[in-house]
Amino acid sequence: MSRGAERLVWAAFFLAQLAPVWALPYFPTQDGPSHLENSNILLLLLRGGAPAFSQYFSINTAPTPNWLGHAALAGLMLLAGPLIAEKLLLTVYIVALPLAVRYAFRAARPEAGPLAVLSFPFLYNCLLHYGFYNFCLSIALFFVALGYRRGRKGDSGWKETAALAAILAVLYGCHVVSWALALLAMVILRPRQAVPLALAAAPSAGMAIWFFAGRHGGSAGPAVPLAARWSGLWHFSTAVSSYGAPDQWIGTAFALFLLCAAIVCAAKGPALFSALLLIFYFAIPPQAFGGMFLLERLNLYFFLSLLPWIAERDWSRGARRILVAGAALFCLALLALNMPWYLEANRLIAEFLSGAGHVRTGSVFVPLIYEARGPGPMRRLYGEPLRHTSGYLAVLRGAVNLDNYEAQTDLFPVKFRPDHNPGVLVGAMEESPPRVHLDPSRIDYVVVWDPARLAPPPALEFKPVFESASGALRIFESHR
Repeated sequence: MSRGAERLVWAAFFLAQLAPVWALPYFPTQDGPSHLENSNILLLLLRGGAPAFSQYFSINTAPTPNWLGHAALAGLMLLAGPLIAEKLLLTVYIVALPLAVRYAFRAARPEAGPLAVLSFPFLYNCLLHYGFYNFCLSIALFFVALGYRRGRKGDSGWKETAALAAILAVLYGCHVVSWALALLAMVILRPRQAVPLALAAAPSAGMAIWFFAGRHGGSAGPAVPLAARWSGLWHFSTAVSSYGAPDQWIGTAFALFLLCAAIVCAAKGPALFSALLLIFYFAIPPQAFGGMFLLERLNLYFFLSLLPWIAERDWSRGARRILVAGAALFCLALLALNMPWYLEANRLIAEFLSGAGHVRTGSVFVPLIYEARGPGPMRRLYGEPLRHTSGYLAVLRGAVNLDNYEAQTDLFPVKFRPDHNPGVLVGAMEESPPRVHLDPSRIDYVVVWDPARLAPPPALEFKPVFESASGALRIFESHR
């Protein structure tokens, strides 16, 4: 493929993949609004002069492995409005991941760069739709670390070691799973020069030891049987975001396409890394040290680990065309599967936010969500696009959202002050249905999302002030 043709192909892929982010008012995810909300809180706390937020929140000074995405969003909000800042962050991810894979491919074989378009169908994975922005950014940094390590053909001097240390520190700041897997991959794919790698890993390893030494092991979560793990692998379940049959079979077709391409290559080093990921996937508990969705992350990384196999082979022109055409086909198929629920989710999010003007700036509100997914086919989604839409409401109105799940943990840059923990003051807001006790002396508004109108009315001290066009959203104000 000529340089000009490659540029045209990449431009077409980028335009297609960026379309869902910029063509719609909102990119629907489960936790994305919470990340935006807490990035805004971080910005407010750093600036000072926000007494309502200072009363409830503090900055988490521990070296948490989830700070980069929040810091990036906070910085982008200095340049643009919050919703545009989120789109800009998503754009960075969509552009960075394929370019990072291309960088890693070229480190293995300079002529393999064009085949990095195979990374495009990975972009809209279910973890992105869960809103795991830090983790998604970490995938790009994983390939940057891999490419940098493999691209250093000679002995590593102190400059190279320092540069790799910086990459690994930033990678740790995105997500600890990607950081640990990057170290494992670098050991396997370039086993020599272990001492420079150990020196480069030392700063980020120190942060990890510091952070996790003070944490309890946490629950392993409910057991996931081998049959369910195999089903998730066979259907490449993280490539899609719905239990619907078309989504699951598209995931299977994509898995077989990647496996066939990888098996043809039979690259020794990448194969060992993939084999270890497979062992981890079948052996590891679903969660550990407070982290969740470990199986989903390993599922995705197993298939991502097949990409370095493909970079090792000198493909014929015809085979290259088949690989590029396959990447385009799966990108379009996944876009076709996602766009209908994107449109419906945007309609629902717009209705949820239609009452934003009735919430005062600096007030405190509790959202009660009685239907977090949506109607029809949206009930087959893995995630819940309406679960944390209240994060958007909090940002747009400058209000304190007590259903801020991130701030109730020590995994993110912002946390609730102990004396204002809403889990104690309010109760289980995220259960279905919510189980809460609403104190009108502490809460200014109750925001109820209840399309089926099943929710009981709040206490008499809360008076209705808004109802959306369909009645799905109701806002009650405290009259204490």
